Amino acid sequence: FLENKFSSFIGSFLPSKTLKIGVNGKGSNEIIDFGKSFDINRQEATLALSFYWRFSRNQKWSVGLEYFSVNDSGQKNIEKEIHWGDIIYPIGTNLEIGLGLNLYRLFFGRVISRGDKHELIAGLGIHALDIDSYAQAYGNIGGIEQNGSIDLSKNLVYIVAPVPNIGIKYWYSLNSKWVASFRADYFSLNIKDFSGYLWNLAPGVSYQLFKSIGIGINYRYFNTTLNFNKKSWKGSVGLLYHGPLISLTASF
Repeated sequence: FLENKFSSFIGSFLPSKTLKIGVNGKGSNEIIDFGKSFDINRQEATLALSFYWRFSRNQKWSVGLEYFSVNDSGQKNIEKEIHWGDIIYPIGTNLEIGLGLNLYRLFFGRVISRGDKHELIAGLGIHALDIDSYAQAYGNIGGIEQNGSIDLSKNLVYIVAPVPNIGIKYWYSLNSKWVASFRADYFSLNIKDFSGYLWNLAPGVSYQLFKSIGIGINYRYFNTTLNFNKKSWKGSVGLLYHGPLISLTASF
C-alpha cells in the first residue's frame, strides 16, 4: 500500500449530525438548532469519494481529493417565533427548514518521514464548502389559512466558502495486509467579512483483500463554525458530522 502511486475509495458515510444556522436581518435574530427545533438528528448514509496520487518521481509529493454530500430537512408547526433574515415566522407556522452541503477537499502534501512500515505527510489544502439553506412556510402562517396556498414563502441563502487549512496524514503498515492511518486538518481565520474554524479528523484501518483491492473502516469527525458578512449570506453556520465510514479501496 505504501509503495503504490495511486489509491482511491468509494464508501458510505453514516454520520451523526449537529446543524445550526443563523441568517441575519435588520432586527433580532437567532441561531436555529435543526436538531432541537426540527428533529433533524437522524443518521442517513451518504456517498463519500476519495482519490490520492503520489505524483513526483521519488513519490515525496502528493495530491489528494475528497468529496461527500449531505442534505437535511425537517417540517413542523413551530412552537416559538423564528427569525430568518428579515422574515419573522410566528408561533403555529407550518415551517420547513433545510440544509444542503457539498464538501470538496483538495490537499497537497510532502513526505517528511518515511520508513519500511510508515509514512508521514504534511501540507496545505483547501476545503470548498458549497452550502445552501432555506426556510419555507406551508398552508398557514400564525395559524391563519392563506386561501389554499401551498408555498407561501421560500427564503434561500447560498454560499461557496473556500476554507484553507494545514494538515497531516500518517500511515503505518501493521503487516502486508493491514495498514492503519490517521489524518488531521485544521483551520482558523478572522478577516473583514469572514471568520471561523474547521477540524477534520479521520482515523482508520484498511485490509488488502487482493493485490489492488481492499476494504476500509474509518471514523470521520468534521466540525466547523463559519460566520459570513457577504451579500449572499449574512449570518453563521455550525456543522458537526461524525460517524463511521465503510469503503471499498483500490491501490496500484
